[in-house]
Parts: sequence; structure tokens; C-alpha cells
Amino acid sequence: MDVKVLERALERERARRARAEDLLEEKSRELYHSYAELERSQEQLIASEKMASLGVMAAGVAHEINNPVGFVRSNLNNLGEYAETLEQALRLALEVADGADPAAFKKLADEEDLDFVLEDLSHLVKESVDGLSRVTKIVGGLKTFSRASDTQWSAVDVNKEIESVLSIARTQVADTIQLHCDLGELHPIQGDATQVNQVLLNLVMNAADAVKEVDAPAVNISSSINTEEKMVLVVVQDNGCGMSQDTQTKLFQPFFTTKPVGEGTGLGLSISHGIVAEHGGDIGVQSTPGQGTTFTVQLPLPSPPAN
Repeated sequence: MDVKVLERALERERARRARAEDLLEEKSRELYHSYAELERSQEQLIASEKMASLGVMAAGVAHEINNPVGFVRSNLNNLGEYAETLEQALRLALEVADGADPAAFKKLADEEDLDFVLEDLSHLVKESVDGLSRVTKIVGGLKTFSRASDTQWSAVDVNKEIESVLSIARTQVADTIQLHCDLGELHPIQGDATQVNQVLLNLVMNAADAVKEVDAPAVNISSSINTEEKMVLVVVQDNGCGMSQDTQTKLFQPFFTTKPVGEGTGLGLSISHGIVAEHGGDIGVQSTPGQGTTFTVQLPLPSPPAN
């Protein structure tokens, strides 16, 4: 073969490869940017669903906080009156100690019922402290739920996230639904605590919605470790209306919802499924119409360090 012909053929081949490499590099950049955009969209969807949940919860949270704040305010008014009475009693007692007639002290004790005042004091203080503790727990739960995700995975105490979720859920269901909790001894998992919290809250609030129309509505949440599968298990069970098999097959599809128009985004379970999958876990559902529903979340335990 002519050397010049061979050189031209090689030159064309090099040019073809160069074009192919340039095209591959361009497509790789496009793929990278598309993936980054997809990640941003996913984060925005998660944040949007979280804000929607916060909006739904706002009225219940406000009501639940107003209750203890109201009786703490009432208790403080009573404590103020008791303080004035005790101040008068103490002054009279000091005068009696200096030799004054005790009749004035006895009259005050009878009129103001000092025995009741002294007995009620400790009750009012304890009730007020308990009420403020309730407010603190509610606010703490909201802070946990609304905290920004820094996408830096760390050790997550799943039981702690369950307790945070229940402190928020109780503001929504008040005394209308029995919330049972059975937490096992767990090891921390590796993950994003904010996202784990969001998944659990979504499941608990969905369960609370499902039992609204049944007698003796109840939601059970439990945690345990499957040592064989090396998984942390969280089970959310309700005795609500249940779901058909057809509904169960569509449950994790984006925008699918069984709630009336305007009451659900249809993204909660879809996002929850994606979060659990991103953590290397699985979320499953078992349901029978009229008998309730059980969701099971599995999250992997971290692998032991290699020797």
C-alpha cells in the first residue's frame, strides 16, 4: 500500500477519534449537569413536601402550644395572688413572733384558706413546669423536622427521630387517636437524620388520617433490629380503612394520592420511598380493606470496620 495513502488513512482515523472523544466529553458534561440538576430538583421536592407538611401541621401545633401556655398563664395569676396572701401571712407571723396578738394571723388564715393555698402551690408549680415541658418538646420536634439537611451523613439514632415525630404527631391527633410506641434497643445507622425524620412523620401522619373514621382509632409504631438481615426495622401500623391491592401497587408513584383534592400532594410516599432507597433500605406495605395497614421501613446497619 502506498505510504501516503496509509498516512492519510491514519490521519482520518485520528481525526475521527478526536471528534468522537470531543463528543464523548461533551455528552459527559451534559450528563453531569443533568444529574446535578436532577439532584437539585429532588432536594427541592423534598423541601416542598416538608413545607407542605408544616403548613398542614401549623394549626394543630398552634392549638397544642396554646393549651399549656393558657393554663401556665392562669397558674401564674393564681401564684401571684397566693404570693400576696403568703406575704401578708408571713408579716403577721413575724409580728406574732414579736409578741403581737395571733388573732389577726388566724383570721387571715381562715379567710384566705392558707391550708389550701399551701397545698395548691406545689400543684400549680408542677402543672406549669409540665406544661412548659410540653411546649419545649413540641418546639424541639418542629426544630428537628424543619432543620436544614446538610447532605452530610452521620450516625442517626432512629429511636430519637421516632420520639421527635411522635411529639409533633400528638399535636395533630390530640386525644382522638391512641398512639402506641414500642421502641427496641437499636444501633445507630448512617444517614441523613432530617430525611429519616421526614419519612417517619409522613408514615405516622398518613396512619393517623387512615383511622379517623373507625371506632377506637389507634396507631402503633415500633422499632427493632433484624440481626440476620442487619437491618433496623420501623413498623407503623394502623387499624384504619385499609387499601385495595390496586391502590397498594400505585402507592409509591409520584402524585398518586387517595386523599381529596387539595388535601394531599401525592408526593409524600414517593419521596419517602426515594429517601429510604437512597439510604440502602426498603419500605414495604401490607394492607387489607377494613382491617388496617402496616408499613415496614428497613434501614441497613453500618458494616463493621474491616480488620
